[in-house]
Amino acid sequence: MPPTEPPKKHPCPDCRCCQWCGDDRCSLCLRGGKKGKKLSLAEQIELFEKVNSKASATEGTEDTE
Repeated sequence: MPPTEPPKKHPCPDCRCCQWCGDDRCSLCLRGGKKGKKLSLAEQIELFEKVNSKASATEGTEDTE
């Protein structure tokens, strides 16, 4: 006989199995509002390079020698 899984508390699209999150956490996931668009791989790389170039530029000005 296959094991039966209990029903999910809420059918969250990104949950593979319900962890019975607390109501506060559920409300964070379920609150209304527009979610940001997902970035393409190229956009992710561009953002990564942009953020890291700013970080490396500020590291060079903080010489501790």
